[in-house]
Amino acid sequence: MDKLDYLFSYIPKHKIPGNLNIMFSTPIKPNQFFIDFCNKYKIQLSQIVLTKNKSNCDSSKNGTSCLKNKCDSCFTFSNKIKSFYVHGKNNKQKLRELIKIESRR
Repeated sequence: MDKLDYLFSYIPKHKIPGNLNIMFSTPIKPNQFFIDFCNKYKIQLSQIVLTKNKSNCDSSKNGTSCLKNKCDSCFTFSNKIKSFYVHGKNNKQKLRELIKIESRR
């Protein structure tokens, strides 16, 4: 069973605890059906971006920890997609290649 099949079959049948934040990261822009499904069941959508200015994560932008930024936005659900800046050796190139592959599908 593929990960999305499992997600679509499991989540509607089970209650998600109020203190649990499920985050689903996708390298491509999800379609409206998937966005609606995630919003309905409070599954936080997230993505990795190539530039700091496209990120809406303070830690990604300024390179400090969530604790130092006094930020807990990853632990609370929002309808807005969380965008994290990619960092680390060779990760930008890997993400570019993945986006290129996904755009051909």
